[in-house]
Amino acid sequence: WCGDNQLTTLNLNNNTELKKLGCGGNQLNTLNLKHNKNLTTLECENNQLTTLNLEHNPNLQTLECENNQLTTLNLEHNPNLQTLECENNQLTTLNLEHNPNLQTLECENNQLNSLDLNHNTDLEWLNCGDNKLTTLNLEHNINLETLWCGGNQLTTLNLNNNPKLTTLDCGGNQLTTLNLNNNPKLKELYCYNNQLTTINLNNNINLQTLYCYNNQLTTINLNNNINLQTL
Repeated sequence: WCGDNQLTTLNLNNNTELKKLGCGGNQLNTLNLKHNKNLTTLECENNQLTTLNLEHNPNLQTLECENNQLTTLNLEHNPNLQTLECENNQLTTLNLEHNPNLQTLECENNQLNSLDLNHNTDLEWLNCGDNKLTTLNLEHNINLETLWCGGNQLTTLNLNNNPKLTTLDCGGNQLTTLNLNNNPKLKELYCYNNQLTTINLNNNINLQTLYCYNNQLTTINLNNNINLQTL
């Protein structure tokens, strides 16, 4: 690990056995990983990277490249990827079609206007907040437990196929309805700053935290929410 220094360059051409690289918190604007085919973990966050070529890193499982200046990110050659943290960049697209093992995705605060997760059925944690998403299809993400999708432009959100969901933040969108009947494990719900006129929480008996301010609610029935701790 060589993070939190003042490195401007890093030559790893002769380190062909390298499996884990932590070089975050430096001043790198390029990173050549062409000769590091055994790499499984890459943490290069908090640098000045504008591009990141991972074509020669097929064994990569964990990638943390947040807080850079990336406009594109090609993950086509990283089929074993399980954790991806690419938040706080300038990404306009993110193709995850070739990453079927992905479990954790942090892509918030980019410029994404679409996000296709149909091939990521193992996904458990998703933070795609503060983008430009108008739709979000989670039909195939049945293992999803945590969802942060606030600060987008969503008008609908279908969570019928996400029964394992425990945390949901969908605040700051344009939702007029929110059906949580199939989410009995839900413990935290943040649905503030939307256009909700009603909300049915009868099936969410495990709910502990509810933030629903700045909507158009006239009544809230909490009779079944006996575990509620924060309102």
